[in-house]
Amino acid sequence: MKAKERYDDHEDTKVAIQTFIQHFETENNVKLVHTKLDGDITKAGSNYCSRILRLKFEYYKGNTIVSDSILLKVPSLSVNYEAILKASIYDNEMYVYQHLLPSLYKIWNGERFTPIFYACTEAKVLILEDLTKSGFKPRNKKDRLDLTHSRAAIAGLATFHAVTVKYLQQLESRREPIAQSLLEPIRPANFKEQAEHFYHQVLLIVKGRTTESVMQKLRNFQDKLVTTSPYHINSDRNNLTVIAHGDCWTTNILFQYDDKGEVTGTRMVDWQISRKTSAVVDLIYLFVTGLQFDVFRDHQDELINLYLETVNKTLSMVDANCTYTRAQFNEDVQTYKYLFLNLLINAIPLAVHDAEMFFKDNIVADNPPAELIEFMTNWLTYLDNKDFL
Repeated sequence: MKAKERYDDHEDTKVAIQTFIQHFETENNVKLVHTKLDGDITKAGSNYCSRILRLKFEYYKGNTIVSDSILLKVPSLSVNYEAILKASIYDNEMYVYQHLLPSLYKIWNGERFTPIFYACTEAKVLILEDLTKSGFKPRNKKDRLDLTHSRAAIAGLATFHAVTVKYLQQLESRREPIAQSLLEPIRPANFKEQAEHFYHQVLLIVKGRTTESVMQKLRNFQDKLVTTSPYHINSDRNNLTVIAHGDCWTTNILFQYDDKGEVTGTRMVDWQISRKTSAVVDLIYLFVTGLQFDVFRDHQDELINLYLETVNKTLSMVDANCTYTRAQFNEDVQTYKYLFLNLLINAIPLAVHDAEMFFKDNIVADNPPAELIEFMTNWLTYLDNKDFL
């Protein structure tokens, strides 16, 4: 049986649909008259550990039939990347939606950061708002973010970060512990094996396309593959500690547009690896995996200043009684500077391939796309000039 058919017919999906129907009818005092499961709508290569199903439904409101839809986020039945599968990411995302985000929305009553969460099942199926109804959609991951989309993404991220600072302050003042899932590093059994697999492919891709000095620095980086992972590092010297989204790449940020095509809002999805860490972890992640390289190269000062202005404005709005300066930001970037190269090795190849079969041996190195070669060599030159290798 094909994976798509299994998602449609799987018992976990059926239970999730019944859970939603009971929740919706009880909360709204209505009776659903029709439901239809559209099936797996996940775009290839956009989500490596879950599938997205759309459930359409109809109900009476007075004498009028109202049509609506929600999304079911179902844990993958056929994940090739064992390191992701074993990382307890589903439990963490359930915690974020059930506990963390409701606490944040008690602090912040401005624009939401996330889709509305309705319920989840014991099988870890999440029932979420269908953001496409409100005009939200992701960018194509291969296109990455232009300057307009980069500004919107960074402003939304800065607002979220500031609200989490206030949340952490509240926990400390009440002497309440933070959830363990937001503190633990992700340690899947074969993380080192997978990281080294990507690393050796990258060496093959850039060989002969960069300087021998850069190649030698790449060879020396092998021992840092695990220790510089965003899921393993967390300095005690952070100048701004936040709850990071943790996976801030292109397909995890949805954008809303007006009738003229202007960006009017953002929402972040996929909270599976959120962690308490430095604010710059999310920013470096977005810079490397989300932005077009020339946008980062030519506009990084503008974008960093936008982040700082937005985060400080929001910190003031939520009475967090702290600020984040450019000097502090620069210091944090130095602390986490090797994260740039780690992400370039581990995340960028995923961002340019459509198939989950990326994890097969040498699928990248045997036939590297031209855009991947250009992107990696540009970034390596930049990082070498910044002494970040």
